[in-house]
Amino acid sequence: MSSEEHQRKTVMEYWWEKADSCIFSAKREFDAGEYSFVINRLYYALYYAVSAVLLARNLSFRKHSGV
Repeated sequence: MSSEEHQRKTVMEYWWEKADSCIFSAKREFDAGEYSFVINRLYYALYYAVSAVLLARNLSFRKHSGV
């Protein structure tokens, strides 16, 4: 595995961890009745997950609109 591939894999794992963390946070917010925060956390969970998938396909974007 090249250095670039290793770095890409590390970043992909980071994005997946962030997505998982946001989902966990969304569950806590839901249980607390904070529904606007649930939507926010789910938005970011999707953003991070899609970023990981795109990076797996050698695509990356600097802005949310690109993702």
